[in-house]
Amino acid sequence: MKSSLPPTHSLGRSLRKLHRAGLSCMTAAALAALVSAAQAAVVTLGPNPVALPDCPDPVLPGRCAIDTAAQVVGPVGNLSAVRIGQSGQGSLLIGDSANLSVNRLDLAPGVPFVPDVVVGDNVGSIASLVVRGSGRLDVTVPAAFPFNGGLVIGPFAAPQGHVGASTTMAIMDGGHVRVEKPGGTGVGSAVFVGQSVGSNSSLLLDGGIGAFGVPALGATLDTTGNLSIGRLGTGTVTLFRNARASANLVVMSTVGAAGSSFLGVGVNSTLTAAGILAGIGLSPTAPGFDPASPNHGSALISVRDTGFINAAIVLGKGGTLMGNGVVGPLVSNFGGTIRPGFSPGKLTIAGDYADVGGHIEIEIGPNGSDFLDVLGSLSLDGTSVEFRFIDGFAPDAGFSYDFLDAGALLDLRNLRYSFSGLQPGFEFSVRSDPNSGVLNFTALTAGATVPEPGLTGLLGLAGLAAWAARRRGRSARLASAGA
Repeated sequence: MKSSLPPTHSLGRSLRKLHRAGLSCMTAAALAALVSAAQAAVVTLGPNPVALPDCPDPVLPGRCAIDTAAQVVGPVGNLSAVRIGQSGQGSLLIGDSANLSVNRLDLAPGVPFVPDVVVGDNVGSIASLVVRGSGRLDVTVPAAFPFNGGLVIGPFAAPQGHVGASTTMAIMDGGHVRVEKPGGTGVGSAVFVGQSVGSNSSLLLDGGIGAFGVPALGATLDTTGNLSIGRLGTGTVTLFRNARASANLVVMSTVGAAGSSFLGVGVNSTLTAAGILAGIGLSPTAPGFDPASPNHGSALISVRDTGFINAAIVLGKGGTLMGNGVVGPLVSNFGGTIRPGFSPGKLTIAGDYADVGGHIEIEIGPNGSDFLDVLGSLSLDGTSVEFRFIDGFAPDAGFSYDFLDAGALLDLRNLRYSFSGLQPGFEFSVRSDPNSGVLNFTALTAGATVPEPGLTGLLGLAGLAAWAARRRGRSARLASAGA
């Protein structure tokens, strides 16, 4: 069965509770006094907020260190480096009417620096950044520094034994983040999520829901540069609902085998980019990727319901595209996997699909079957297509259905077909119609489901395991006696 989106809704609720708890502790008088104090722009979060001692740093006034629960009040600028959790933990909230601008080109007079915001600025740190309501975060990196600066979530390894993401960021309920930086192949990314080996990081965009004719507040991430997910660590980016993100390129686990990345685009959400490279090694020459390169990790792209990915997607051997939303205008697959639906469902490619040595999984069940809708031309060369029978479904002889529809050219070469979930001996055929662009599956014989292990078999396995354990214990005693 296919996996679905991670449970980001629970994270969103937790963040909202934290925010409400923090604001409820702050009296109106304290907040008014705080706003009137020019030096109290980044303050502790709680009933008696005070300005942070190191924001700005007394020696390097362009630096802001956040090692506790803090929030931005009003517009804050003239900063170059914002570091969250360097001492081990820290959090920052940019809420209503707050704006944090990071664009200063020095830490102190005569000390040059490239602007950046870092969430989790040390090995083993636990840190978070939340931008919500009318809050804004703006980071500006000049074109003269294409390899430095930007927004980094998870530059170091997570704490040992920590479960889940240790460095997190959320943009929600109207929050807006913009990172200005050069983008394209051959330059550093503007936004990193899960940058280094051992890191575990997440970025959530949740625009909320509308009610009684009032639209959702939305959540926005804009960058003129690249978005890197799971470069060498674990990175998750989820546009949960009513969210929007744009980038030059999205690169997912394109550097080394340690990288693991997830990109989810959910209800009424749109991701726009010139291209997405997923699970494929980069190349210094055009087109910017190398299908034969081993320098890549695993990358999963999931698009759900009314979600839309407006980008040319390139999948490598470590890449997977799944879901029941819409992607386009182009999908190129060099050894990756296409999985329409969420057990089952329809995936729409609003453009062309070209596949060389890739894999397509089509699930067939009692309540429906997968469907791949290619609105443009279709080219499959050396592609393997697997029909997976799920939920105990076994077709009768003559069972037939269309599993793929292409709107234009059909170029099919050296296709390989297989099935799973049925006992050996099942026979089927696949027909293609060059006029209609339809590929059809037909069962030539009746299928028989693979039986579940019976109680007798399970008891037998348990007995075998117990016998093996006794043998190991006896061998250990004999070895001890011999020693």
